[in-house]
Amino acid sequence: MPPRFRVLDSKKYLQVVILPKLLYHFLSMCYFGNLQVVAAKQLQLSPVLMAAMNSTSGVMSKMISPQNVTTGVSTSTLVGKEGLIVARTFKHSLFLAVLLGLLVMAQQYLIPWIIPH
Repeated sequence: MPPRFRVLDSKKYLQVVILPKLLYHFLSMCYFGNLQVVAAKQLQLSPVLMAAMNSTSGVMSKMISPQNVTTGVSTSTLVGKEGLIVARTFKHSLFLAVLLGLLVMAQQYLIPWIIPH
Protein backbone atom coordinates (compact mmCIF):
# COMPACT_ATOMS: atom_id res chain seq x y z
CA MET A 1 0.00 0.00 0.00
CA PRO A 2 1.51 3.41 -0.94
CA PRO A 3 2.01 6.00 1.82
CA ARG A 4 -0.81 8.50 2.34
CA PHE A 5 1.52 11.47 2.46
CA ARG A 6 4.75 12.54 0.90
CA VAL A 7 7.78 12.93 3.15
CA LEU A 8 9.43 16.35 2.77
CA ASP A 9 13.13 16.87 3.14
CA SER A 10 14.20 19.24 5.90
CA LYS A 11 14.78 22.27 3.63
CA LYS A 12 11.39 21.93 1.95
CA TYR A 13 9.69 21.36 5.35
CA LEU A 14 11.28 24.56 6.62
CA GLN A 15 10.01 26.52 3.60
CA VAL A 16 6.53 25.03 3.41
CA VAL A 17 5.59 24.48 7.07
CA ILE A 18 7.83 26.27 9.55
CA LEU A 19 8.43 29.70 7.96
CA PRO A 20 4.74 30.47 7.25
CA LYS A 21 3.86 29.52 10.83
CA LEU A 22 6.61 31.72 12.23
CA LEU A 23 5.53 34.65 10.07
CA TYR A 24 1.89 34.26 11.11
CA HIS A 25 2.86 33.96 14.78
CA PHE A 26 5.08 37.05 14.58
CA LEU A 27 2.41 39.18 12.87
CA SER A 28 -0.34 38.12 15.26
CA MET A 29 1.87 38.85 18.28
CA CYS A 30 2.67 42.31 16.90
CA TYR A 31 -0.98 43.15 16.44
CA PHE A 32 -2.53 41.51 19.49
CA GLY A 33 0.43 42.31 21.74
CA ASN A 34 -0.10 46.02 21.13
CA LEU A 35 -3.83 45.59 21.74
CA GLN A 36 -3.08 43.93 25.10
CA VAL A 37 -0.71 46.76 26.10
CA VAL A 38 -3.30 49.45 25.27
CA ALA A 39 -6.03 47.58 27.16
CA ALA A 40 -3.74 47.05 30.15
CA LYS A 41 -2.94 50.76 30.34
CA GLN A 42 -6.64 51.64 30.22
CA LEU A 43 -7.38 49.15 33.01
CA GLN A 44 -4.36 50.33 35.02
CA LEU A 45 -2.68 46.93 34.85
CA SER A 46 0.93 46.18 34.04
CA PRO A 47 1.44 46.42 30.27
CA VAL A 48 4.61 44.30 30.52
CA LEU A 49 2.74 41.53 32.31
CA MET A 50 -0.21 41.61 29.91
CA ALA A 51 2.06 41.50 26.83
CA ALA A 52 3.96 38.58 28.35
CA MET A 53 0.69 36.81 29.15
CA ASN A 54 -0.49 37.35 25.55
CA SER A 55 2.67 35.78 24.17
CA THR A 56 2.58 32.88 26.63
CA SER A 57 -1.08 32.09 26.02
CA GLY A 58 -0.50 32.22 22.26
CA VAL A 59 2.17 29.56 22.56
CA MET A 60 0.04 27.47 24.94
CA SER A 61 -2.91 27.50 22.54
CA LYS A 62 -0.79 25.74 19.93
CA MET A 63 -1.41 22.52 21.89
CA ILE A 64 -4.96 22.33 20.57
CA SER A 65 -4.55 24.22 17.31
CA PRO A 66 -6.03 22.04 14.53
CA GLN A 67 -3.26 23.07 12.13
CA ASN A 68 -0.52 22.01 14.55
CA VAL A 69 -2.29 18.80 15.54
CA THR A 70 -2.73 17.84 11.89
CA THR A 71 0.91 18.59 11.11
CA GLY A 72 2.13 16.58 14.09
CA VAL A 73 -0.19 13.65 13.46
CA SER A 74 0.79 13.44 9.79
CA THR A 75 4.33 12.49 10.78
CA SER A 76 3.25 9.66 13.07
CA THR A 77 1.08 6.56 13.03
CA LEU A 78 -1.92 8.50 14.38
CA VAL A 79 -3.24 9.72 11.01
CA GLY A 80 -7.03 10.06 11.23
CA LYS A 81 -7.08 10.36 15.03
CA GLU A 82 -6.81 14.15 15.26
CA GLY A 83 -10.05 14.41 17.27
CA LEU A 84 -8.71 12.00 19.88
CA ILE A 85 -5.49 14.00 20.20
CA VAL A 86 -7.37 17.30 20.66
CA ALA A 87 -9.76 15.71 23.17
CA ARG A 88 -6.91 14.36 25.26
CA THR A 89 -4.87 17.56 25.21
CA PHE A 90 -7.85 19.87 25.82
CA LYS A 91 -7.94 19.09 29.56
CA HIS A 92 -4.24 19.84 29.87
CA SER A 93 -4.66 23.05 27.90
CA LEU A 94 -7.53 24.17 30.15
CA PHE A 95 -5.51 23.36 33.28
CA LEU A 96 -2.53 25.34 32.00
CA ALA A 97 -4.77 28.31 31.10
CA VAL A 98 -6.17 28.41 34.65
CA LEU A 99 -2.66 28.07 36.07
CA LEU A 100 -1.43 30.94 33.87
CA GLY A 101 -4.36 33.11 34.98
CA LEU A 102 -3.61 32.45 38.64
CA LEU A 103 0.08 33.17 38.13
CA VAL A 104 -0.65 36.45 36.36
CA MET A 105 -3.12 37.51 39.06
CA ALA A 106 -0.55 36.72 41.76
CA GLN A 107 2.10 38.73 39.95
CA GLN A 108 -0.24 41.67 39.38
CA TYR A 109 -1.74 41.91 42.89
CA LEU A 110 0.38 39.94 45.39
CA ILE A 111 3.95 40.39 44.18
CA PRO A 112 3.92 43.38 41.79
CA TRP A 113 7.56 44.19 42.54
CA ILE A 114 8.58 41.16 40.44
CA ILE A 115 7.33 42.82 37.20
CA PRO A 116 10.00 44.92 35.42
CA HIS A 117 9.06 48.52 34.61
